[in-house]
Amino acid sequence: MHNSTDNTNTQSTSRRRRRAAALAVGGSILASACGLAGPASTYDYACPTNSKGEEADLATLSFLDLSGSGQDLNILGERLDLLQVELERVADCDGRATVIGFTSSTAAHQVLFDHHFDLEGATEIARDLNLPDEIADAMAKIGFEAQKAIEELPSDATDANTIFVLGSEFATAHADADTVVEIYGFTDGINTTGDANLNVAGLDNEAAIELADYLTPTDLSDVDTLTIRGIGKVAGDAQPPTDYVSAVRAHWQRVCDNSGATTCTITIGAVSR
Repeated sequence: MHNSTDNTNTQSTSRRRRRAAALAVGGSILASACGLAGPASTYDYACPTNSKGEEADLATLSFLDLSGSGQDLNILGERLDLLQVELERVADCDGRATVIGFTSSTAAHQVLFDHHFDLEGATEIARDLNLPDEIADAMAKIGFEAQKAIEELPSDATDANTIFVLGSEFATAHADADTVVEIYGFTDGINTTGDANLNVAGLDNEAAIELADYLTPTDLSDVDTLTIRGIGKVAGDAQPPTDYVSAVRAHWQRVCDNSGATTCTITIGAVSR
């Protein structure tokens, strides 16, 4: 919806430099992740509309899994790159973005960022010129708070069901006919605690779906889109077997389907929009 006349390659390169500088304030772990290439994108995002075809408010909630593999420099850097693209879209649409870091339970989480973007500028070009600095500030804040969360939250277990439980609370608080609610999760999805422990050798689709049906469904009926990226991707060269990763994906797909969210997208590996 909002177009930019900037050269794409120049814009992408300058964005990577800003991101590296911003995240450096977050501490050694996040600063080290900044050497990875950032996403290539332009400010040409389609903003959501309501049932009347009018531009709607946008409220997004993003979850960063900061347990275990979530602290790996390569995985963390990739997730931050994808998160940055989402924040650019929210800013371009004058939406609200909330980012939460989590680990072992719904209680083990911290809010890393919560901001309603309102870009200054009388024209789209003027707004686009202000967007990079807004995103740099946002990423700096997320970097700083994520480093604190890594240091303070327990990291010996993962409970990705946090995405659904806290997501339901967020959706209820923002439910409105003129508001589009989107939830994003960046996690390998391998639960090691809670009512659905997926850290089981030989897990297959049938058992994974059975575990999903055992959980009390969360109500995400007010959520327009739920997307989880990075399923099965862990730190290091050795990755889980394909069949196992497929089972983990099937589990979260079933959990999402049971939640009543309008659209569920559960992807293996980190996939940008």
